[in-house]
Amino acid sequence: MINKTNSQGHGPASEPSEGESPPLQPSELPTLYEEIIDDEVLEALFVDVETLCELEELKIRPLPGASFKLPPADLTEARKRLILREVSSIQMRYCHEGTSWLDTITPTPVGFRLLRMAGPLLPE
Repeated sequence: MINKTNSQGHGPASEPSEGESPPLQPSELPTLYEEIIDDEVLEALFVDVETLCELEELKIRPLPGASFKLPPADLTEARKRLILREVSSIQMRYCHEGTSWLDTITPTPVGFRLLRMAGPLLPE
């Protein structure tokens, strides 16, 4: 058996199954932005998403070891749980000026870690 690796020489490369698209190459991957933000910037981000964007998807990730599933939440509830550090992270997919964005926000000891990348639009 031949052990193939991905284009960067790390780990196994997956062969696309029939009907699947081939895996993305590193040059095709979206740019990932990362920043540590404070409470004020977090609040501004939520206001911007609520007033200037179309929210497509919102996911709340429970803390590790939580034995319950969090109910669906709106932006206000997600923001509150994030600030109180009651969740491990939230993910928001939203459309702004024709571009779909995916933000993952995780509480840290000194603020919040924001990971952002442009993503494909969700099918309607």
